[in-house]
Amino acid sequence: MVAAAAWGRSSRRPGAFCWHASRGLGSVWTTLHLARERDVADILGIPDSVTQAALFPVAYTVGTDFKPAVRPPAETITSWNTWVADG
Repeated sequence: MVAAAAWGRSSRRPGAFCWHASRGLGSVWTTLHLARERDVADILGIPDSVTQAALFPVAYTVGTDFKPAVRPPAETITSWNTWVADG
């Protein structure tokens, strides 16, 4: 599995996909599938010569009341130079 961070610049124009919101579509960049990259490649017909960096699923949304997700402050979940387990 290729580290997703290595592909942080795989798209030079992520804003180019913003057209979908005006058409009732929503999307998200995801790398969760990379743990099963080969399975996903088989399902989608992606050849072995192609390296997957991310998926960009697009679907019609339920509702239009979009707002930022409630998240803990970054400093409460970020560790520097060591792993600090929660709890």
